Amino acid sequence: LTQIDKFLYMSDTNIKAGALLAVGILNCGVRNECDPALALLNDYVEPGAETPQLKMGALLGLGLAYLGTRKAEVLEQLVPVVADLDTPLEVVAMASLSLGLTFAGSCHEDITQTIIAALMEREEASLETESLTRLLCLGVGLLYIGRQGEADLALELAKAVPGEAGAYCAITLETCAYAGTGNVLKVQRLLGLAGEHNNKEEEEEEAAPAP
Repeated sequence: LTQIDKFLYMSDTNIKAGALLAVGILNCGVRNECDPALALLNDYVEPGAETPQLKMGALLGLGLAYLGTRKAEVLEQLVPVVADLDTPLEVVAMASLSLGLTFAGSCHEDITQTIIAALMEREEASLETESLTRLLCLGVGLLYIGRQGEADLALELAKAVPGEAGAYCAITLETCAYAGTGNVLKVQRLLGLAGEHNNKEEEEEEAAPAP
């Protein structure tokens, strides 16, 4: 940490964000009574405190530092970030991913509802144009990693999200829930989905003028 500390005082935002991420990586799997990662990164997560780049670095750092720990302080810090409609979508995406990492396999209902509510309350067009929307879906999926049928209720909630974001969230959640299980029916279903053709894209190609 002493080697990284000097980079936290740099004026370049990208360097500083990288340093915040490095703090999280260094503390991944490390248990310390002083909780240096939480102490260093918390200030950058506060509402309105920093630029989106710094928030994203700090958020992902927290997720990596407390991977699988189900730490209550991370929950208290990140759920309000996801629930705040004024927070930029890319920041919400990173907070969702970090919650998924921290509470992986926990089937945490409150986090599930918060992330899915964020998907439902945002404009459908903005969700489809922002590539980081996928991280909200992955955050939900990680909460149910390997938990199979325990994800059924969350899956129904995900299907209520309108548009492509809802479809992506549902398939991501289902895939994570059955990851590593070798469930034949799920494998067949996923193979079927992979083999489907997008009729809309085919129609666009047919309608396009020949070169």
